[in-house]
Amino acid sequence: MKKQQQSCSNESVGNFNCFLDRNYKDTNEVIKYYSAMATNYDTIIDNGYYRGPKIVASSVNDIIEDKNALLIDICGGTGSTALELRKYGFQNIDCIDACESMLEIAKRKSAYSNCICELLLPGKQSTLNAEKYDCVFCVGSFAPGHLQPEVVDEFIRILKNEGYCVIGMREEWLYTADDYRDKLEPYMFKLKKWRLIKREKFENWFENHSGILPCSVQQTPRKQKILFHLSPL
Repeated sequence: MKKQQQSCSNESVGNFNCFLDRNYKDTNEVIKYYSAMATNYDTIIDNGYYRGPKIVASSVNDIIEDKNALLIDICGGTGSTALELRKYGFQNIDCIDACESMLEIAKRKSAYSNCICELLLPGKQSTLNAEKYDCVFCVGSFAPGHLQPEVVDEFIRILKNEGYCVIGMREEWLYTADDYRDKLEPYMFKLKKWRLIKREKFENWFENHSGILPCSVQQTPRKQKILFHLSPL
């Protein structure tokens, strides 16, 4: 076990994949990993291996016209997606993430208006206010050992009526990860509180892995919230 942990501790792309493949069941181990790699995390993105932040930022920009809209990045880490959104003119971007070390780096970049260090768990309401945000988005937050399908209840709760949700993730996790296979998308749609308006696939989302992105609107008796799903090919 010690040898495996050592081989997975390197911040290279290959070993980041190794970390994801281990599918930790203890969220504290996941947070510990990100805390250890926080200072080197951006090198994966800066080297062009991870296109997810650019893809999701572009998609949010396509559906949100108001640059003063209030957005929140779920598990946004060091703020890479937020910085891409700022290039489009968005300024009001919050973040909720369980890793303080990652958020500290995001703060140095002035990526977010507000950083909330909090872990999102199934069946547990966060400290975020209800119907506060025009858009909830996340990039790679649905990965083995990370967010559980039921946390989308919280996405819906904090979205304004007619607000948008953009989720970007590796397509393979929908079919291979125990947490999501026959669970994530079926759960999202059985809620009947939002509707899918778009579902796109992208090649080379992360390294040579494809991605998928769904966009939805949450649905209430009178109004809707929208889900947009992006996924790598």
